[in-house]
Amino acid sequence: MGAPRQTAVIVGVLAIAYMSAWPVDIDPAAWAPPPAPAPEGVFAPNESSTFGTLRALQETRLAGKVVFVGFDSSPKLVQGLRDGDIQGLVIQNPAKMGYLGVKTMAAHLRGQPVEKVIDTGVVLATRENMDSPEIRTLLVPDLTVIDD
Repeated sequence: MGAPRQTAVIVGVLAIAYMSAWPVDIDPAAWAPPPAPAPEGVFAPNESSTFGTLRALQETRLAGKVVFVGFDSSPKLVQGLRDGDIQGLVIQNPAKMGYLGVKTMAAHLRGQPVEKVIDTGVVLATRENMDSPEIRTLLVPDLTVIDD
């Protein structure tokens, strides 16, 4: 039974007791649900929810105590990974995604068969591997190649 429903039941019991002149000796605190335990783990499926979850865990002082894996990266999320507030970031390779997209479209335009689903891959960045060249390139891509 959820908290709103429990509250409605308590109010209903008290109202019936009052209206029927029953002696009321009920401690509503005894009916309150126990505090919810902290989650053991959290997954956020995109950058904005990963950042929001990071902030919520930091504000409740659960960051680093709850296993937290997010999706995508940004400077603040990379810092959260480095600080140990995030245990993993699932990251994609946008350059590979673009390359495979163009290659697939070219094959399609030539009339060649193409796969209906193309897995462009993901990697899990952790505090332990975040400074390896392969992961670092994905976490903090060099965007100077697209500057005008």
